[in-house]
Amino acid sequence: MHAYIWSYRVKPEWREKFQRAYGPNGEWAVFFARSPGYVRTDLLSDEREELCFVTIDYFKDEHVRGLLVEAYKDEYAAIDKRWQDATVEETYIGAFRVDSKE
Repeated sequence: MHAYIWSYRVKPEWREKFQRAYGPNGEWAVFFARSPGYVRTDLLSDEREELCFVTIDYFKDEHVRGLLVEAYKDEYAAIDKRWQDATVEETYIGAFRVDSKE
């Protein structure tokens, strides 16, 4: 399994909308769920900084996410553009192999 991790600093007025869109049942998860290799999305919130979040998107293997994004690149770009005003900072942390027995 592979995990793709992003961190965000969200504008205060976007906090609740961001949490819905980037959470496990949000707009991004619905988009990723088109892939049979999508596993889940976790949204983590910083206990000390209420406007800082991390998303972890899990896929069965390292190629699945890229194939999905390429196949639906216009829709991916549209969703990304729709949410660009929600954050003051967005950082791609990286892609990681998940070493577990799941």
